Amino acid sequence: MRRLGWGTAAALLPVVGSACALWGAGAASAADAGAPAAYVSDAPSFSLLAGGDKPERYLFYAGFDLWYNSGTLYGGFVWAHQGLYNNGPVLKLLYAGGFYRYVSSDQQVIGAHDLVSLLPGWRFTRPGFEVTAFIGADVQVHKTVPHDYRNPLIGTHAGWRIAADLWWEPARNWMVTSSATFASIGSSYGARIAGGWRLNDRFWIGPEFEISGDRVYRQMRAGAHLTGMKTRWFEWSLGAGLARDNSSRSSAYARASILVRH
Repeated sequence: MRRLGWGTAAALLPVVGSACALWGAGAASAADAGAPAAYVSDAPSFSLLAGGDKPERYLFYAGFDLWYNSGTLYGGFVWAHQGLYNNGPVLKLLYAGGFYRYVSSDQQVIGAHDLVSLLPGWRFTRPGFEVTAFIGADVQVHKTVPHDYRNPLIGTHAGWRIAADLWWEPARNWMVTSSATFASIGSSYGARIAGGWRLNDRFWIGPEFEISGDRVYRQMRAGAHLTGMKTRWFEWSLGAGLARDNSSRSSAYARASILVRH
């Protein structure tokens, strides 16, 4: 089966991050207001945490990831019992759904997917550094038009997923963030690394690189991101660049995510 498109967002995330990125993974992107971040999502500095007797424990996120051969919408939340910016257990819920297309037996096939992941994890934080690791359950549903009997992903599948997010600020106003995920269903994987400079104390901007795929498909991306742009209620992350896969298909990609903490 020759696959021409299998976007990254359903497996990350979030990236989101690419996220979905990764799909995300995720699926949100890191840091905000000036110093260490929390989670792969825009987050304020520890000095701004305060929160007093009511530290922020919930992070809600949503976004999209799009390129020529696939598109995904995703959303979910992260709950941190000790607060979003402290060491301790976390729980992540991710939903992603969208389309992809590929060629099988010289016929174009359109696929649709839905994914739900429930991922317990643990966050480790230090000033200017944070890493979060997850492992949990993964459920995916795939359909194709026309029906592609060669595609082993068609139907409903249950499996497991592992993921990790990292945020590091090696110097004032500079950051490095990365995320990675692997799912047992289809042996799919995704990884993203990005660097950035804090511009006018408003957001981070810099280059990003991603790779994702499974046993038969691989896609690579290179682009730029804008992370941690705040409006009154929300925080935004954007990314765009060029994507190319192992079927020699290439096109621009774009992604955006929004999050709110409570």
